[in-house]
Amino acid sequence: MVKLDDRLFEILSTITQNHLTFKTFLVSCFTSNDKRIQKFVMAFYKYGGIADVINTWSDNLVLPDHLVEALPAAAAFVVKHARDELKVASSDRKLRLAANNVTSAKAKGIKLRYVENRLKLTAPTVHVLLTGLASINKVRSATPIVSTIASILIFSCSRKANYHQMVTGLQLFNEGASRKLIGIYSKVGMSVSYRTAMRGLNSLTKDAQQQLRDHGERLDMNRDEDIDREEDMDREEDMGREEDMDREEDMDREEDMDREEDMDREVDMDREVDMDREEDLGLEECLDRERDIEYPGP
Repeated sequence: MVKLDDRLFEILSTITQNHLTFKTFLVSCFTSNDKRIQKFVMAFYKYGGIADVINTWSDNLVLPDHLVEALPAAAAFVVKHARDELKVASSDRKLRLAANNVTSAKAKGIKLRYVENRLKLTAPTVHVLLTGLASINKVRSATPIVSTIASILIFSCSRKANYHQMVTGLQLFNEGASRKLIGIYSKVGMSVSYRTAMRGLNSLTKDAQQQLRDHGERLDMNRDEDIDREEDMDREEDMGREEDMDREEDMDREEDMDREEDMDREVDMDREVDMDREEDLGLEECLDRERDIEYPGP
């Protein structure tokens, strides 16, 4: 069986016989428009060829002269794509905080983990690069460093991507930082300008006033609801009282009717007694009359 090295040597010899260097051969393959050659190149891309070559090249590249030429090219490649990702990240609306839209909920503090998660979604290469550089000290979390540096880079792409800077500017102002100090932070991309921070503070003040008004309205609504509830309870009590009075009147009426019925019943009973007495008297008279007839006097 032919060894792999022997087969590779035959291929390289063939390249040389065709008056090509190894470099020219590779560059020509990747830049060729011939569909037959593109078929092999696309298969190389599809099955992770680039990553495998870079990893192998990085592990086996030991000569300093090779690094001098290779690292700038590799860095330029990464920078080019990192810039594209930063432009995408700068258009992320969730990393924006307009000065006229600052609220207490949004300005409570910088959520570094939130910024890092947004960076993972919009600029994964930048996130990997910054995380690798910030992980030199494995004891300390890389999140604050990654989020801060990424926010500065994104802010440099677009002043609208100012979530980190706006919150920082408001916190500096709240801690009594001077206008000059806020200006220094603004120049290095860690804060918005003093004027923008003031606009954000005005917006924050309006939001606080609106919250107070909303709270007052809620209190008024609750007070009105309590009053309505009390009125309903009073109304129910009045209705209950009226029902009790009606019930008492009905009971009194029933008692009166029962009393009248009792009186009528007594009258009827007296009448019956009188009638019975009259009947008894009538019977006695009849008996006396019959007795007189049967036994006339002398």
